[in-house]
Amino acid sequence: MNHITILKKIYSGYWSYESGAIAKVLQLDDEVLKEVKYYPYDLVHYK
Repeated sequence: MNHITILKKIYSGYWSYESGAIAKVLQLDDEVLKEVKYYPYDLVHYK
């Protein structure tokens, strides 16, 4: 197994997990980011 095969297995798309984590931790109002293509709104608001 080479590095490209490994990367294909862990690739999850162009999501901005960092911005979602910051919004969650700092309890920011991210309603304006709801329609941004790469912002994981559903993940941030998962209960």
